[in-house]
Amino acid sequence: MSKIFAGLSPLCAVAAMAWASGVAAQTTQPPADAPTLAAAIAGGQPILQIRARYEDVDQANFKTSAQAYTVRTHLGWQTGAWNGLSGLIELSNVQGIGVEHYNTTVNGKTGYPTIADPDQSRLNRVQLTWAATTWLSATVGRQRITLDDQRFVGNVDWRQNEQVFDAARVDVKLGKLQAGYAYIDQVNRVFGDTLNWRGNTNLVWAAYSLAAPLKVQGFDYSLDFTTNTAAARAASVQIAGLKATGQVKAAPVALAYGVTYAEERNFGANPAHFRLSYKEADLAAAIGIVTVKAEYEQLQGNGHVGFATPLATIHPLDGWDDVFLTTPVKGLTDESLSLAVKPPVKLAYLFNTVLFARYHAFSTQMGGQGLGHEWDLQATGQFSAHISGLVKYADYSGVVGTPSRTKVWVGLEYKF
Repeated sequence: MSKIFAGLSPLCAVAAMAWASGVAAQTTQPPADAPTLAAAIAGGQPILQIRARYEDVDQANFKTSAQAYTVRTHLGWQTGAWNGLSGLIELSNVQGIGVEHYNTTVNGKTGYPTIADPDQSRLNRVQLTWAATTWLSATVGRQRITLDDQRFVGNVDWRQNEQVFDAARVDVKLGKLQAGYAYIDQVNRVFGDTLNWRGNTNLVWAAYSLAAPLKVQGFDYSLDFTTNTAAARAASVQIAGLKATGQVKAAPVALAYGVTYAEERNFGANPAHFRLSYKEADLAAAIGIVTVKAEYEQLQGNGHVGFATPLATIHPLDGWDDVFLTTPVKGLTDESLSLAVKPPVKLAYLFNTVLFARYHAFSTQMGGQGLGHEWDLQATGQFSAHISGLVKYADYSGVVGTPSRTKVWVGLEYKF
């Protein structure tokens, strides 16, 4: 985290922008702090999360399937506030149970399909936050950063090892305006510490809510990784774009929509030269316990490289079988239709249930060649205030060059 403080200078620009917008006129103060530092630490709260999971992968180009029994534990402490300062420390442990009949990407078992959950114990988060006022806050240290729907920046929390960032971040919230900046020195990826990326990444974003039917967002993410690997260099890109979202209610239907456009170019250590585009549009309609959503997403390719999203949480977006974690060189078009149902089931030990189904049709952006289709099915529910569970299934039917596969998950999670 040695380079984090070098990225703090842009924070001053963000703060100055906020003051120029009339923020100084706001005098509202944050909630009262603890009287002493010791009281703030003692008055905090524990962090405890235990997530147990079974995962099975049956992939056409492997003779044997992969099975993994893993347990993730997060244990830590979140302090109270003292003079606007608060701290957090969190340890993480991921442990496989039994023999590893799967490829974690770092255990050398390439004869099995991949389940990217290597055993690891690490300092997952350690951060210090300063809430200067109700409209300005800053956080420095190893932290979780999730922006918008995580299409471009996320923590990949579906995997047992979380993606976290050694970073400095500032957030400004002024009425309908929200803006932020983050400087990232290191990306702690899900594959274990040997595959982390060092570099100089700058993230800038802003959003303005005109009204419920329209929220406009802009972002500019400049990723430059100095780690001397081909993967890190290829991940050095600049992504800039705009997004509009909104909600409209006309009883008994509630509509929600989103439209995104972004452009990407090579940046920093990336030896290639390209300019690519990203387009997305979605429309959801909710009636009572049922929500239907249609989405169109296109990531451009030029025949040599595809639109890269190296810091994204891709799993919930382009199919749970994770076939397209890397965009094909001819690009990717994903047309999907989903259905979510929330049955009014409120039993003593089963409530907040959600049944979910989604269909994906994949094709290349160049030429429109079919890349297969996928069904995703999931059932989730709460068994108590702290315990939840899920059963999840993904079935991808591929084409030549992209093998078919099915995945099954059964999970149980405890959160304090």
